[in-house]
Amino acid sequence: MSFNLYDPLFLAGVLREVPDKPHFLRDTFFKKSITFATEYVLFDVVKGGRKMTPFVHPAAAAPQSERLGYHTESYRPAAVKEQRAVDVFQLQTRLAGEVVMNSNVTPAERAATLLAQDVQDLKDNLQRREEWMAAQVLFTGKIEVKGEGVNDVIDFGFANKESLGGTKKWNAAEADIFGDLLAWQSKVQKESGYRPNTLLASSATIDMILRNETVLKLADNRRMDYGSNATRNLGQGAAYRGTLAGMVNLDLYSYDNYYDDPFTGETKAFVPDNTICLCSPEAEFVRMYGAVPYLQRVSGDDMGRFVMSEGEYLIDSYSIKNPDAQFVKLESRPLFVPKQVDSYLIATIA
Repeated sequence: MSFNLYDPLFLAGVLREVPDKPHFLRDTFFKKSITFATEYVLFDVVKGGRKMTPFVHPAAAAPQSERLGYHTESYRPAAVKEQRAVDVFQLQTRLAGEVVMNSNVTPAERAATLLAQDVQDLKDNLQRREEWMAAQVLFTGKIEVKGEGVNDVIDFGFANKESLGGTKKWNAAEADIFGDLLAWQSKVQKESGYRPNTLLASSATIDMILRNETVLKLADNRRMDYGSNATRNLGQGAAYRGTLAGMVNLDLYSYDNYYDDPFTGETKAFVPDNTICLCSPEAEFVRMYGAVPYLQRVSGDDMGRFVMSEGEYLIDSYSIKNPDAQFVKLESRPLFVPKQVDSYLIATIA
């Protein structure tokens, strides 16, 4: 009985066997995932409000209450996709790690090994792109979508941005870190109802905060619980760095992980230095996925028909002749959305 490694059912099984690598920003803040049956996703951008029920005469009709405070957006996410090819020459060539002399590995076994490696690499690349989108939302308030045939900016109307200058910068001796944090927490709470309890930044930025003389002095005052420095490694470059307690009561997290810029080839950090994000994991950040259209074939002789695949991503394959090659492709239509857009704040502090 012949066996096709690139059969859709087998590919789906391989994909399930490939473990998800943890990605701190996506897994911590964008836990909720919503898939759509069409290429378009719908999302509500919620603005905070403080309306009260009005006073009226007992005999008067109740005033109409307007549903204010949000607007609905429809967006067709750009495709995120990549593919790998396997040709006959690769199946005749020793793989990395294979014994150099007298190898008993067959071309079929090499094909299976290459398929597993390719699926793992494609999935890792997709998850790294998702981590980049999460970082863009949390540290810029928008997502710039640039690539082949696409140049777009997804702007969520985020306005909670602060930038310190002069002696107010946190690397200056006169900096009032606690005063700034209290003011920013109050601003976010007033606008959204959420009081930030998490400070996220790069490790260099967290180190700068913890070296501040005022922070050190208050943390050393045993009568006031202004700081506990109990670093805990969370993996993937993330770490819990302690708590600024007292009135601010902020958990500090550092995150140092990197990606290769597809346009310059430069290795860049997901989280920039000298910038902080004040947020609350209780606020709703959502991953949304549009459906992926693809050509579905029942058999090799079938011309196929276009169908929509609903899910976070699609694994598919196809072959070409002259030169003969088999391709495996991973495609997704992701969009990362801050539903309560006023629930966090970004500050450039040095």
